[in-house]
Amino acid sequence: MPTPTYLIELTDDSRTGKLVVPMQRPEIQRPAADFVFDFIGAGDPARLAREKHLSDADLKLLGHLRGMVFEPDGPDLVIRDGVSFEANREVLDPDASLEEYFLPRRRGDADVYLCQIEVVGHDPDRARKRQMLAYQVMFMLHRFRQGYEVRADEVDLLRDLTEEAEQRGLLRFDMGKQTFVPSEDGLKAHDSLLAEARELVRRYDLFSDCDEGPDGEPLFGSGHGRDLRVPIYELAGINPFRARFVLGLGDDEWDAMDEWPRKIRDPRWFDELFAFVERCPTIEDVGRDRLERLFDAGRAELRGDADYSEPEYERVSGYGPGYYRDPFFANSWWWLLLLV
Repeated sequence: MPTPTYLIELTDDSRTGKLVVPMQRPEIQRPAADFVFDFIGAGDPARLAREKHLSDADLKLLGHLRGMVFEPDGPDLVIRDGVSFEANREVLDPDASLEEYFLPRRRGDADVYLCQIEVVGHDPDRARKRQMLAYQVMFMLHRFRQGYEVRADEVDLLRDLTEEAEQRGLLRFDMGKQTFVPSEDGLKAHDSLLAEARELVRRYDLFSDCDEGPDGEPLFGSGHGRDLRVPIYELAGINPFRARFVLGLGDDEWDAMDEWPRKIRDPRWFDELFAFVERCPTIEDVGRDRLERLFDAGRAELRGDADYSEPEYERVSGYGPGYYRDPFFANSWWWLLLLV
């Protein structure tokens, strides 16, 4: 039986170039963070070039990625603030075995496994565009799930978005209906979005009306309180911009919106949508201690609901990077923790 081949395709989010690296199975069974530090941050690139048969062009690209990812901290290297990593379009967990991210690719009779790793830079404008693309694809998936039939004059307008969705396996073109429809994975992804919206409502709507009694005790639903969902989201490690967007999809907020293919291409539409989040108080505005007491009081009140189950919060969740500002704990924070 032939030995499987493991390949990593390494690039950055500006597609400067692509580096293909052959890997041995013991190498990919280690945590993903080891690959980042041992390969991208290699202290002896010449030795690495000999071991991995890298060309001069490969070494040049590796040097570009190294400068993009790392900055010096005395004699050591640390990952730059805001830099993150994606593997096959998913956020790369630094603690997970890299082997988990390899996907099979048939090449003749050989068993080839491929992992496409993308270094996402800390350029705020580029990060904003990437996140807007994710929201546009989510919006489009929602409308096509509802049976929207694309018009001829909208095909070119949506082409890059539909191609992105097809590459992710979320949409396919139905020749009979002459429009896009969700794939099986797209249906699951859409169901997951709606479930996410329901959970946000169930766990956090309580914090949309927060007040204090005479003795400073938290009060909810008085009709005179403040909406503190945004800082509560951030306290729980949830991206408030994504939460706002997912809630809009779950509430069918934009189902009657005319000319949606054109509107979602306009950054001003997103600016208006997220203005609410920008105006909301932050953790610092409310005070962390005060907000944590409010959070605990809200959870205690929710426990009185027979349908409530205690949430298990993870500081690094499935939420993508912030649209304008990072969530409370950005993914890069976890990479830095590995150095402590």
